[in-house]
Amino acid sequence: MSSDTALVVEGVTKAWRSPSGTDRRVLDHVGFVVERGSSMCVTGGSGSGKTTLLHILAGLVNPDAGSVILGGQSLFTLGEAARDRFRARHIGYMFQVFNLVGMLSAMENVALPLVFAGESASSAQTRAGALLERLGLSGKSDHRPQALSVGEQQRVALARAVVAEPWLLLADEPTASLDPANAEMALELLASEASRTGASTVIVTHDPAVRARFALQLTVGGGT
Repeated sequence: MSSDTALVVEGVTKAWRSPSGTDRRVLDHVGFVVERGSSMCVTGGSGSGKTTLLHILAGLVNPDAGSVILGGQSLFTLGEAARDRFRARHIGYMFQVFNLVGMLSAMENVALPLVFAGESASSAQTRAGALLERLGLSGKSDHRPQALSVGEQQRVALARAVVAEPWLLLADEPTASLDPANAEMALELLASEASRTGASTVIVTHDPAVRARFALQLTVGGGT
């Protein structure tokens, strides 16, 4: 990653059409910068646009206005296929609902981004195994998601998000299903990976203990 890599968000606006046919603006000219290796916490009430913002930062949802620039590349000037390739190489996303692949083992789920990026299966699984061990899951590496607890699934999702050493780490409520000890382990992994690789990190949370760790915070409040 280049020395000037950072996440730059300018004027991001998004409205959703409600069932009644009216537009509900959830993000209104949101702008911020997260420097290389730094982290930001996003807070706000239910429906305030937190997850929508993460989807936009990942290039999964187009904003109505504004721009997202990562490592000097403007996401929304890329075509859809090019944006998918950019996301696979440079963005790690820990979804709130995990989005693990049910037919794959924990090891295979974590290795998946590396395989998509062209790494050999054996190398990808070696790296995935090391992360699972750090998260206390080495004994569950061959288990499919349905054989894991909710907290274990969440740790697998975290490992998958960081395994490819992305430029940008996005985490939606990364501690919501974890006990305090495992929550601390997950946050330490996010922090250590960002420090080691220089990733910019954006975390959505309701957890006051998580919020207390971040100097840089953004509150969104366009929803109800």
